[in-house]
Amino acid sequence: KNNRRILDEINLFDSSYDDLLKNSHVNEASIQWYTKDCFVSKTINKILRSNDVDRMFKFRHILTDIYQHLNMSYKQNHSWNSSSSNEIFYRGQLITNEDFDYLKQIRGSIISMNTFLSTTKSIQVAL
Repeated sequence: KNNRRILDEINLFDSSYDDLLKNSHVNEASIQWYTKDCFVSKTINKILRSNDVDRMFKFRHILTDIYQHLNMSYKQNHSWNSSSSNEIFYRGQLITNEDFDYLKQIRGSIISMNTFLSTTKSIQVAL
C-alpha cells in the first residue's frame, strides 16, 4: 500500500513538475515539492546527507532550483528587513543524548549541515 502511494506521488511529480516550473515564479515549483511530506524531500535530504556527488549531479536541476528560490527569498526578506539584527528560528529534530551533549560542548561554533533545513519562527511548531 505504501509503495503504491509513493508511485502515485512519483507519477504526479513527473506529470506536474515541468508545468509548475512554466507557470511559477522563479523556482517555486521546487519549493512546493520540497516542502511536501513526500518522496521528493526525503530523497533530496537522503542524497545530500550521503555526500554522493554522482547522485547529487543527477538531481542538480531541482537542487539548483531550491537553492535559487531560497537565495532569492533571503535577498527579498533581507532587503526590506536590513535594519533588524539577528532573528531566531527554531527546528525540531530527534537526536541521541550523545549528539545533544556534543552540540552543547561546541555551542557558539560553526556547524556544517548537508541538507536544507526547514525552520519556523514558532517554537510550538518546531516541538
